[in-house]
Amino acid sequence: MRSSPTVTLALSLLALAGAFAAEPTLRGSRSQAAQALLTSLDDEQRAAAAIPFEGDERRNWHFFPREYEGARLGDLEDAGRAGVRDLMATCLSGDGLAKVTEIRALEKVLFERESHPDRPATHRDPDRYWVAVFGEPADDAPWGWRVQGHHISLNFTVLPGERVAHSPFFLGAAPRVAETSEPGVTLEVLQREVRAARGLLDALDDRQRTQALRAEGRPRDVIMFPGRELGLGAPQGLAGRDMTAEQRASLRALIDCWIDNLADDLAAAERARLEAAGLEDVHFLWIGDPRPDCPQYFRVHGPHFAIEYATTADDPNHVHTVWRDLEHDFGGDLLREHLEAAHGDR
Repeated sequence: MRSSPTVTLALSLLALAGAFAAEPTLRGSRSQAAQALLTSLDDEQRAAAAIPFEGDERRNWHFFPREYEGARLGDLEDAGRAGVRDLMATCLSGDGLAKVTEIRALEKVLFERESHPDRPATHRDPDRYWVAVFGEPADDAPWGWRVQGHHISLNFTVLPGERVAHSPFFLGAAPRVAETSEPGVTLEVLQREVRAARGLLDALDDRQRTQALRAEGRPRDVIMFPGRELGLGAPQGLAGRDMTAEQRASLRALIDCWIDNLADDLAAAERARLEAAGLEDVHFLWIGDPRPDCPQYFRVHGPHFAIEYATTADDPNHVHTVWRDLEHDFGGDLLREHLEAAHGDR
C-alpha cells in the first residue's frame, strides 16, 4: 500500500534535510567547494558535470521536469550529494537551502497525486535534479555552477575577487500549500513573498492602488520565461518615489524576500547595490484579483533587476518566481569588465 501524500511529505522533508539543509562540511572558497564536488564524482559523473564555460549550455536554463546536462543528483553517492550541498551553501543562505529542500520534497506529493497503478509518475522525483560546473573552478578566472530541475534553476557565475552573479534565479512550488503528517503543521512554500506583496498593496491609498493594481490582463505565467529573456519593457505600476517612507520600507521588505535567499556576503553586496541605486525608480505592479484564493501575479521592476511571482494558468496553488539581474545576468557586465581588463579588446 502506498503511503499517503502527507506522510510521504513529512518523511521526505526529514530525509532531504539531511541531504541539503545540513550545515556544510567544507569551509573554504567557492572554487574549493566546486573542486571538491568534482573530485567526489566518478569519472562518468565528472565528465557529465564538467561543462565548458564558453558556449551555449551555460545559458540553457529551465525549470520543467525533464532531463538536463550535468550529473544527476540521484546517481551520486553520499560524498557527491554532500558536495552539491556544500557548493550550494557557498552561495545560498539557510533560508535559500530550506526553500530548495521544500521544493524538492513537493515532488513526492506530485508523485502520489499523479501516479496510477500501471503508470507511476516517475518524472516526479526529488532526486531528478542536475548539477553542472562550468569552466575550471579557480580564484583567478571566471567559472560558474548550476543546479536545475523541476521548479528549481539556480545559476551562479563566479569571477575573480569573489564577485558573483546570481541570476537567473528561479524557484517554483506545486502545491505551494501542503499538509504534513504532523497535526496542524502545513508546509507553505514561497508564501512569505506573496504575503509581503499583499501587505504592500494593502498599505497603499486609493490613488496609489490605481497605479499599482490592474484588474485585467494577468499573465498566465512569469513573463521572463526561458527563451523570452528580459522582455518586460519599461517598468510599470507604482514607483517608489510615489510611496511614503513606510511604504518604501515595505517595498524593501518585499525585495528582501529574494535577497535573503543568498549567502551573507552576496546578500550584503546586493543590499548595498540597492541602497546606492535607491528605491525611487523601483516599480511595484499587481495584476488581477488580489484576494488570497485567486490566481496572482505581481512584479517588482527596477533599473537593474526584475522579480516576478505568478500562479500558473488559473491554479492559485501552483507558483513560479524568477529574479533576473538586468545588468549581471549570467555574469553580464561583470564578465565583460573582467574580460576587458584581462584581455584588452577581446
